[in-house]
Amino acid sequence: MAKIAGQLPVKFVPGGVQIGEQQYVGAGVGLTMIYPNPLNAERYVLLLPEDYCGTKPWDYPDYVVLQPSASPPGNARILAQGTFDARWEVAK
Repeated sequence: MAKIAGQLPVKFVPGGVQIGEQQYVGAGVGLTMIYPNPLNAERYVLLLPEDYCGTKPWDYPDYVVLQPSASPPGNARILAQGTFDARWEVAK
């Protein structure tokens, strides 16, 4: 992750993530994301939070910012989601 973080269209900030100009921070905020692998153009990377509580990440759009919810346990609230543009950048 350390090798590619600076080449991704998102920024990891203390306690969360920044997509475009918007920051999402809070307890347990995490990101699921699919993106072309900057180290190997023939592969993709799939990012999942360490405590991922979703089901099938391939059913999601290109990125989803999630925050676990206490009620009911094991569920997550979607804070943001979207698809990248044709150049794999955050759509405006």
